[in-house]
Amino acid sequence: MNAMSWNSLPLYEGWEYKDIIIDRIILQPGTTKDIVDRRMFGWAVDITVMTDNPYLELNVKEDYIEFTFTPFALNFAGLTREYRGFWLSRYDPVNSIYQVVGHGQPPDPFGGLWSVKVKAPDRDPVLGTVITTPTTILGGQVVWIEVSDPTAFRKRVGILSKGESE
Repeated sequence: MNAMSWNSLPLYEGWEYKDIIIDRIILQPGTTKDIVDRRMFGWAVDITVMTDNPYLELNVKEDYIEFTFTPFALNFAGLTREYRGFWLSRYDPVNSIYQVVGHGQPPDPFGGLWSVKVKAPDRDPVLGTVITTPTTILGGQVVWIEVSDPTAFRKRVGILSKGESE
């Protein structure tokens, strides 16, 4: 769905707005936690994760595109201002608070796989030392639009694209 048709989504049928609130999660070093792991059609809207560890890995997969990064890497790359994609809204080593935000405007379409995972580091990537303390996810949210009834959605797309009424 391009930017122009994105605005007409309320006219379609067979879709649902979905979100998951991420509550406090404590991850032992090397542990991976699935936040979302779905097979469906839809659009990625927003992802926000706040953690106490700058080396927490955030992995986002949309079909055949996969991104893996850390708050540390985003900060190092200078991605500290809002833009379309992933960036840091907070990088606070004094208080150990790091917040990653990702959003697509318009939302990013995907046609099968949609997953968001977090992984606690077991090794400091800068010093190479072993990490023995747990990583805490302080909170966050994942938002997407899911095509829940593909038949109804496709039917409505056909009607709207032809300019017909029901």
